[in-house]
Amino acid sequence: ATVPSSGSNEDASTSKKRKRTDQLAPWLTSAPPDCFHPRHVSSVLCLHNEIVEFCKYIEERENEKSDRADVVRCIEALVKELWPGASAHTFGSFANNLCIPTSDIDIVLFEVPANAIRTLAKVLRDRRMVSEIEVIASARIPIIKLKLKKSPYQIDISFGIQGGVETGFMIRSLVREMPALRPLVLVIKFFLNQRDLNETYRGGIGSHLCLCLVVSMLQQFRKQRILAKARTNDRLEELEDLGSLLLEFFDLYGRRFNYATVGISLRNGGSYIVKPAPDRQQNRGRPSLLYVENPEDP
Repeated sequence: ATVPSSGSNEDASTSKKRKRTDQLAPWLTSAPPDCFHPRHVSSVLCLHNEIVEFCKYIEERENEKSDRADVVRCIEALVKELWPGASAHTFGSFANNLCIPTSDIDIVLFEVPANAIRTLAKVLRDRRMVSEIEVIASARIPIIKLKLKKSPYQIDISFGIQGGVETGFMIRSLVREMPALRPLVLVIKFFLNQRDLNETYRGGIGSHLCLCLVVSMLQQFRKQRILAKARTNDRLEELEDLGSLLLEFFDLYGRRFNYATVGISLRNGGSYIVKPAPDRQQNRGRPSLLYVENPEDP
């Protein structure tokens, strides 16, 4: 029988490794293989490890942060040119470090005239600054959705709405208090975005609502563990792993949650509340619509 040379063994090993790499998702190719194999760790822990690697993979790079900042400066300069006393502020995912690669840039303008939405849209078109633009003036919060030429980023511009900026302080505080919050939100936002379920004006789950749902789940999860005699000063990631929490999110809101009668409140540590009677005119008799109190504007 022919005995393979060491070179043949090396070629076989390299080929096997290359085959393994080709089969893996791109965020797993540089990770230790034992972290993702059920023979070495549980399936839920494999999922936890993959969530950690996925969040690293999609995290905003420095050049992307710089490109987004350039877009904001361009809009700010135009707004100042049109209305010298105006101000522009970012909020939402970009301002709170909860971006996925396709996240919008949310900008709110203050101290602008009542017709600013039409004026700004007209100037952007006339100067041919945009590759896409849509004015949604009839929404509860009127906005301009646009993309600047040579920029891949969607920009949503609203007018005079203070809540988004103020809510940012609460969100950043929650992210510090709940280490599991940011990775779960990033994964779920990516999941929704892939399925075109992330636009609220189309009936989807927007970034802020997604965050509120995750926060509520983590609040209830923490309470359950405390009632089970877990130490009250335990940090969430020491009580449970991200894999279990992600599965709990989909099971809770996909199978168990009673949308017809139960609402969600994040105030005072979080609670489930009796859902108010539906406004038949506004909700068109849809009793199972999700009800979440805005924690900054209950």
